[in-house]
Amino acid sequence: MKRIIFVLAILATFFTGCSWFDSKPINPKIIGVSYLQYDARLGNHYCVVDSTRYIVSEVTIPDKSSRSSSAPQQMAAVEGMKITIFTTQYRSGVQAVAGEQTEAQIEEIYKENYTFNIVFWGLIIIWFILLILSKIKQ
Repeated sequence: MKRIIFVLAILATFFTGCSWFDSKPINPKIIGVSYLQYDARLGNHYCVVDSTRYIVSEVTIPDKSSRSSSAPQQMAAVEGMKITIFTTQYRSGVQAVAGEQTEAQIEEIYKENYTFNIVFWGLIIIWFILLILSKIKQ
């Protein structure tokens, strides 16, 4: 039993150090940086970049914690907020993220790591298998 626990600990260490379970890159193409404005007549928020008006309904908030593995959080658009707008092949329309961000920073905001979930559920499944095998032996 000690060997099995030791092997599982080594496998867990291996999987937490690799990038196999990272989400696919979103490859953002930055359109520009602007401040949100509100059009009272139409009732929507927009920003203007290079004389083009882009409607924005939600803004992604960058998570400053490097330990967090949660999905990026969204908030409603707020007038006067500085945003970076971009497009990506994985999401339709124009996306917005708070603040002035580079492509690498946007990529990091949307990056998700599933290692913990996979290792956790893998260990639970192995534990159940070992439990069933020990019951069969008895």
